[in-house]
Amino acid sequence: NTGVLLKTDIRVARRAGADPQIEELNVGEAAEPQGRGTGATVTDIDGDGELDLLVAHGESASQPISVFKVTQGSSNHWLRVIPRTRFGSFARGARVTAYTNQSGALTRIIDGGSGYLCEMEPVAHFGLGNFLFTSHLRPNPKWTPRPYILCTCRDLRGFNRCSQYDNCSNFPSG
Repeated sequence: NTGVLLKTDIRVARRAGADPQIEELNVGEAAEPQGRGTGATVTDIDGDGELDLLVAHGESASQPISVFKVTQGSSNHWLRVIPRTRFGSFARGARVTAYTNQSGALTRIIDGGSGYLCEMEPVAHFGLGNFLFTSHLRPNPKWTPRPYILCTCRDLRGFNRCSQYDNCSNFPSG
């Protein structure tokens, strides 16, 4: 690790029935040429449904954490699912698939590990764009005897959280 973040990032998007789309992006203010021992994670730090970037430092010298807020997409809809085991702990390794009425399956895996100077939050975050609601969810922890739990989402207006499998049909307002 050189401690230098590149001025560009690479975004790879999978497209059904086509080659992946690869796009070079400018990371803007997140380029930190003086960062020592950097590790990064994304999280919704302020609860607005937009994923923000946190960059941790500190391998060879003390440095503050950098927070980069998103400046676009504030009108987009989103859904955050926080799956838990039957014992209440975070369901690391769980696969959560959301189906909207306007798209196919959107799948997220709850990260079971961590990286260098960082760790991802145990949340399946779905950016839904302008889709108005999700038709149903299929949380699927690998260790459960049942293959999936189908949750029908009613009156989902687009800015929502679900914190337990058993109450997926009763989403609290975001």
